[in-house]
Formats: sequence, C-alpha cells, structure tokens
Amino acid sequence: VCYENGPQCSQDPRWATGGRERLLVIPSERYPASRYGPPFDYVPQNWAGKGSGRPREATAPVAPAYIAPEYLCTGQGGDAGNSCSYTDEGFRYAQDSRIWSVFEVARPVGPMPVWVERERPCGSDRQCLASEATRRKAYDDAYAAYKAQYLQLDARIREFNADFARRLRHNFVYYDVTETVTETRATASD
Repeated sequence: VCYENGPQCSQDPRWATGGRERLLVIPSERYPASRYGPPFDYVPQNWAGKGSGRPREATAPVAPAYIAPEYLCTGQGGDAGNSCSYTDEGFRYAQDSRIWSVFEVARPVGPMPVWVERERPCGSDRQCLASEATRRKAYDDAYAAYKAQYLQLDARIREFNADFARRLRHNFVYYDVTETVTETRATASD
C-alpha cells in the first residue's frame, strides 16, 4: 500500500486507513519490489521543493534525476512581471547514491564540470581566442558527458514511475482474517 504522490509505502494494509490517498500496488515482473521497492530507501523521503513541483505520475514515487531550467517571471502580471529569468538546472542524486545501481546506470565520472571565465578577455589575440575555443569545447564535451548520465537515469526513473502508476489500484478491499484450525488426532490406540 503506497501514498499516491510520494515514496511512502507500507507492507501493513492497515496503513491504508487515514486521511491521504493510499493505493494498493500490484506486483511487477519488470520491476520487482526486492530491487526497486517499495520501500524506496534509495530516494529522498521528502523531495518537494526546487524544481520538483507537486509529485505526479512523472515524479512519484521516485524523484527525477534531472531538473530542467524553467523560465519564470516575478511581480504583477505573470509573464509581464518585473523580473524574468531562467532557474538553474539541477542534478538531484549524488554520484555515490545507490539509485545508480538500482536503475543500472553508470555513475558520472568525476565532479560536475564548471566553466571558469578568463580573468582578462582575449580581445583580438588570435592565439588566445583559439586557446579559449579549445578550452570551451573540452568543457562542453565534459559537461555533456556528465549530463548524459543524469538524463539516462532520469529516463529510467520516469519509465519506472509510469509503470508504477499503472499498477496502483484506487479501489480495493482489505480483509483482516484470523483463522483458527483445530485437529483431532489419535495419539494412542488399543
């Protein structure tokens, strides 16, 4: 039994009574619980916040690995607001997180590449411009390789979440049955 929009689940069907929407999860051959959960102990338990929005089929029960930048405006008038800018893209899981092995995706190698601007611009110095172009290409390639691993993990998470959503049952009946078995046995005979 799992909460509809998050990673909280329980093996105890009595947990299904309560104020929130709790649904029965049908087992899956493709995503066995012994590996993928529940329990979802390889993901943050409360991941609402930056870039996540309200959990939904694409983002629950396992939070996405990649948070795409969004164009947001603040102030009165929405898009006509005073200040508009892109949010930063984000990478949710640390490289040593167990989620990489659960979804069988190779972890990114090394830290996330960071572009460092030159202290002084090249101006019209051709040698400097060529050196900067080479340095920028190396950065772009390294960043693309780093991001590609997160995008691959993100795609696998979204596939899992969609499958999980298809296996949720809104209407179910739970019976708590206590069975007492008695047996008559002859222990000796004449």
